[in-house]
Amino acid sequence: MCLRLRAVIRRSAWRWCAFLLVLLMTVPAASAEMIYCSDYSRDLDGWFGAPMESVKLERLPENALHVEGRDIDWASPQRSFELIPHRAYTVSVDIRHNAAQDVYFMISVAQCSDGEWTYLNLAFGNVDQGDWHTISGVYVPEAFDSYVLYVETIGAPELAFDIRDFRMTLLDDACDYRPEAHYAPPYGWINDPNGLILDAGQWHLFAQHYPDDTVWGPMHWRHAVSTDLVHWEDQGIALYPDDEHGMAFSGSAVIDAEGAAGFGSNAMILLYTGHGEYERQMLAGSMDRVRFELYDGNPVIDNADKPDFRDPKVFRNELLDCWTMAVAAGDCVEFYASEDLIHWSLTGEFRAAADVFGAVYECPDVFPVKAPDGSDVWVMIASLTLPVEMGGSRTVYFLGDFDGSVFLETMPSDELRFLDSGYDDYAAVSFANTDRPVIMGWSHSWCYAGEEPTEGFRGSMTYARELSLTDTDDGLRLAAKPITPGFDMKDIAPVWTDDGRQVCEAALPGELFHLRVHGAPGLTLELSNDAGETLAISVREDGVLCVDRSNAGRRDFSELYALDQFSVMEASRFMEGDVTLDLYFDHMLLEVFADEGTLVNTSVVFPACPYQKVTLTGGGTLEIGTARM
Repeated sequence: MCLRLRAVIRRSAWRWCAFLLVLLMTVPAASAEMIYCSDYSRDLDGWFGAPMESVKLERLPENALHVEGRDIDWASPQRSFELIPHRAYTVSVDIRHNAAQDVYFMISVAQCSDGEWTYLNLAFGNVDQGDWHTISGVYVPEAFDSYVLYVETIGAPELAFDIRDFRMTLLDDACDYRPEAHYAPPYGWINDPNGLILDAGQWHLFAQHYPDDTVWGPMHWRHAVSTDLVHWEDQGIALYPDDEHGMAFSGSAVIDAEGAAGFGSNAMILLYTGHGEYERQMLAGSMDRVRFELYDGNPVIDNADKPDFRDPKVFRNELLDCWTMAVAAGDCVEFYASEDLIHWSLTGEFRAAADVFGAVYECPDVFPVKAPDGSDVWVMIASLTLPVEMGGSRTVYFLGDFDGSVFLETMPSDELRFLDSGYDDYAAVSFANTDRPVIMGWSHSWCYAGEEPTEGFRGSMTYARELSLTDTDDGLRLAAKPITPGFDMKDIAPVWTDDGRQVCEAALPGELFHLRVHGAPGLTLELSNDAGETLAISVREDGVLCVDRSNAGRRDFSELYALDQFSVMEASRFMEGDVTLDLYFDHMLLEVFADEGTLVNTSVVFPACPYQKVTLTGGGTLEIGTARM
């Protein structure tokens, strides 16, 4: 273990010195034993010098470490304690040292799973000479076999230091915005879903990911799998940025049944954008669906002039018996064809008939959907970087045909058709290898995602949604049906107030629930809590769906999020008469499906404490669903 741990300690010109702190912690279900490195140890009764590269201490001062209100018994150092995976802990430690200058300290953790070690920073900061100083941070443990905590210093190759009061505290549930039934990364940042594919009964989700911070950074591909699109098992990082090809930007996955790309029959192939000086299309392959090897001849499509050339979506073209790639190329979407996934030729380009207001296209996708008359209508989804006045990052769709070479918009619209009337659904793409169109999006907005007040992670996905086409008063529209946990539904009986108004009111069953409302326009549904916060969803008599999060929780973290434009969202229905609303909530994620999913709103909210009560006014019926997870 000692040699493995040394391998993950980062070294640089700063001359990193690592001092192993403390303790091998095991998740309760694990059977890993305590293992010691005996390079160096000394009591911590006073100052001690440690010029060595790696030091393991056999004990800390009495009462030095506290976790979940329990002290560690250093007379029996193999004692383990429980860490709850995927929950955020605050980490803090008091440090002093004797160097003549400030020293930068980092509390870190090495996590082991199946013999492989990964490395995370927990808390860090400059510490002045002599005085006690507290450094702190947030840690979200994964379900790993074991953990080793240690401390590193920068700027002083030889020094002595004291440590006291190392604390790890589970954050209060009131601040826990991590969703239960939506995919979110175990730690770090996440944005666009990538490489969505169904393979041998498993749904694969890859996503843009930065593991070292909760803001956007050098892009990796995170990987998770599920058998039901609700319960996700993290698979770690599939693709990494590198010096030659740059960051691993968005892309797609296919199964190469014939092994034409050279990775073997039925290999999983990832096609993605290498974002360096220019954006170029790359290829990687895997037989085990976990470890991916880069193609030696990358890039498979070169580029030396287009500033925006990214997010390839690859699908099997049955019309020409080849592979087709749709790739965003600035103000258009380009189409390419290939026999082997390696050699590509340009076949056409698409530009929308409607005004896109100078937006750059991102994350294109093309697939057929059955119309009510049984015919196939081809749908193109594209994400657009629109002006902030239009909501910033939005996803739209176009209806038409695919002739084997390019998408043709045969059903143009004068106005953009938005996939979601809310502002928190971007970069949605479809799963490959399915018998029906199923999409998933990133449930946040570029306008404020990097400022959201989550702890230990930022970013999550929407529920997966099955798509169909429906005839409406506005013509053919996409309709979305979410794939969710099962819910036990209960009718809420109405009561009448003294002034004759009908009201349905009930307690909410936690922070993961489903509400169904049916009634005539003019109804309002409110979620409220003890902090006086209210999230309101209404259908007005003029046929407008309104989601009002202006008093739903925290707004001070972002100037844009706090704007009226982003606080109150309105969209006209595509149907008349009575309305059915299906509302799904998961800690911070609100997804509203109106009129059989022809009108959708996805919004993130950050209440000070969980919503506890639901109130329906204006008539109608209310059902409350408790999740079966």
